[in-house]
This record gives sequence, C-alpha cells and structure tokens, in this order.
Amino acid sequence: MKHFFFCLVLFLCTLFAPSYSMNAQGEIISASVKGEIDRISVFYVNQVFQEAEQQKASAVLLSLDTPGGDAAAAMQIRDILLESPRPVIVYISSRAWSAGALIALAGTEIYMAPGSSIGAAEPIPATEKNISAIRSELRSTAEYRKRNGDLAAAMADASLGYSPYAEKGQIVTLTDRQAQETGLSAGSASTEREALSGAGLADHPVVPVKDSFLLTALRILNHPVTEAVLAAVILIAVLAEIKTAGFSGGGLLAVLAGILLIGGQWYLGESSMVEAVLYFGGMALIFFGSSSIGYRRGSGGWCYSTGGTGCILHLGAMHQRS
Repeated sequence: MKHFFFCLVLFLCTLFAPSYSMNAQGEIISASVKGEIDRISVFYVNQVFQEAEQQKASAVLLSLDTPGGDAAAAMQIRDILLESPRPVIVYISSRAWSAGALIALAGTEIYMAPGSSIGAAEPIPATEKNISAIRSELRSTAEYRKRNGDLAAAMADASLGYSPYAEKGQIVTLTDRQAQETGLSAGSASTEREALSGAGLADHPVVPVKDSFLLTALRILNHPVTEAVLAAVILIAVLAEIKTAGFSGGGLLAVLAGILLIGGQWYLGESSMVEAVLYFGGMALIFFGSSSIGYRRGSGGWCYSTGGTGCILHLGAMHQRS
C-alpha cells in the first residue's frame, strides 16, 4: 500500500512539474538585420546565435529589412540558420529581397508585416552561372524547410515563372498575402510579438542582442567613408614621409592608418596576407629609403618607387573589393 501511494505521489509530481523543454518559458533572443547584407552582417548574426547558445534560448527571432547584398555573406548566414539547433523565427518587417530572400527561407517559420515583400533574387550580373547557383541555393533551402522549391527558384530565374504570380520572363516577388497563400510564410503579423504569438511563443521573454564594442568598431572601420578617409591619410602621410629625410610623424601616421584599415578587413576575412605584405613591406621600403643608411647608399629612389607601388597595389585591391 505504501508503495502504491509513493508511486501515485511521484506520478502527480511529474505531471504537474514545470516543463523545461524547448517550449518552456525560456528566453527568445531577438536580433535585427537591416540594410545591405555584408561581412558585418555575418559577424553580427554569428554573435547572435552564439549568444543564443550561451543563454540556452528557446528560439531566435530574426527581423529582416534588406534590399539584398553580398551573395556569399547571405549563404554564410543561411548556413548559420540551418545549423541552429533551436527554432529561428524570421520576421520580415518591410522587405527581404535578393540575398535577404535566401536568409528568410532558411528560417524555421516566416512571418511578414502587412505591406512587406519577399523575392527579387535575380543575381547581378545575371549570368547563367550566377543564376544557376542562386537558383539552387534558394530551391534547396526552401525544400529543407519543407517549402515550395519551385516557387523559391523562380525568385532568381526569370525563365521559370510561377503562375499566377509571375509569367515566364519575370522573377517572382511576393507580397505578405501572396506568401501566405503559397505557404511560403506562416502568416502576416503587424509586430514581432504577433509573429511570436503565431509561432506559439507569445509568453516567452524576449531578450534583444546588444551590439558589442567589437561589432561597433568593425562597423565604423569598414564603413566606406572611414575607409576613404584612412586611404587618403595614408597617401598624404606617405608623400610627406618621402619628402622628409628620416623617419617622421608622417610615416608613423601611415602605419597607424594602415593598421586600422587592414585590421578591420582582416578580422572579417576580407584582407589577405598578400595585401598586408604589400602594404607594410612597401612602408618598410619607404622608411628605409628615407633613413640615413638608404640615403648614403643612394637607394632611396628604388625604395620609394617599389614601396609606393606596394602601397598603391594594396589600396587598389581594397577599392576593387569595395
């Protein structure tokens, strides 16, 4: 009899005990990706999912508003979302075009704000190779999430069409209502909280991810204006160093500007070892040519021309990449 009551109490405790499964009242990590997709976006999204892992979050809410951007960066973000062990709720607040469409399709569930849109993923330039690659990425991502692969592929390949939303020769771009009709999205939501409610996560606390100091610094250093200013400082400082006998403040300023310029790109994997060697090797030659040793040996002109060429090649590579 005692054994029976013990088992009954144990059963009731188990039945009414709070659950700590994925659907428990755990945190939801919230993040927002706005503007063009680039390497900074990859770094940011990676931080978001690392935070979700550390906090043992129940899910990740990713708000999107982007006209597109770098395809390689979008593919990296797509892989992060697909590899996540927790649900990823994508909320399209305005638009998810081009690279943004690929990211959205990688979400576990998609909710769209009224008036928002998704699609227009034709690559630029629209070569056969690029279209084939992006079409396959969109199709495979959609099918992985049990969505319509043909519809996703038609977002990048105008030759496919998808009646009645796009005739052959037109790429597919869907409104929030059309996306819901086709099953691409789980529904419309006016707010992020409504999207979470639709996903059955309305009662979970939402914790937004704050930008780290490193992320802020990388955004500043990799901004086109900052890169242009640093490049101008380098050129002026190098010219001043060449005209000044010996190591001057201009040379030191060029080195510091180069560290900032290359360092920000290096951290994101955009600058190679070759570029770093070209720049700092070129600066070393310029300093040697300006030194008393270089001056006495009459090698200043050779050092200036070779070193200057190295610096210019690096700046040219940076400009072409941007």
